[in-house]
Amino acid sequence: MNRIDIDLSAFHVPTHKRTIVFEFVDPVWAWVQAACLQPPDEMHWEPQMQFMRGFPQHKCYGGGLQYGEAFAEACKTCPPGTHPMCVSLHWDGTNAHGQASTPITIGVANTNSVSSTTQFCIGYIPIISDLGSAFASSATEIKYHIRNKAIAAILRILETNARTGVRCRLPSTSGEYQEFFLMPRLFSMNLDQPEAQLYFGMLNRT
Repeated sequence: MNRIDIDLSAFHVPTHKRTIVFEFVDPVWAWVQAACLQPPDEMHWEPQMQFMRGFPQHKCYGGGLQYGEAFAEACKTCPPGTHPMCVSLHWDGTNAHGQASTPITIGVANTNSVSSTTQFCIGYIPIISDLGSAFASSATEIKYHIRNKAIAAILRILETNARTGVRCRLPSTSGEYQEFFLMPRLFSMNLDQPEAQLYFGMLNRT
């Protein structure tokens, strides 16, 4: 588990609310746990190429992530003897039975599977409540600040491990566990439009 304290003192909130705690599962550990659940023959570690029939000079895409340039680039950045740990990061606000939450998930992007087992919920965007009407005008800014700090904490861990690499054991096609030296690479951020718009600072919906 990881924990950070998010400082809200810049927003002049009441003293007892000037720090909010964000706890989350280590994203690298979560990735390994999800990867262990995947069929070994569906995990991709090396880039592949396919060409149009009759046009050997024209590459084809769409057959899977292993044929894409993004995956090839991720592999290219890995030192000899290592492989990419392709990570997807996702968060999305939801409401159910009057309760609102924003789960954050880490996904295994070395596979073309869309199974829920490729995803691991590592935590929830923290919220601050009961500030009163005096803070209504700054509520949105506070929410954005909390979100950015929470996601930054996750990305910081991925960035650190992207430099040093991660040694782990994953199931192999032989039925045994095989040792891998993996280099985390943020492969995709699967965000719905509102989350993408807010996080990346898009000016409008178009």
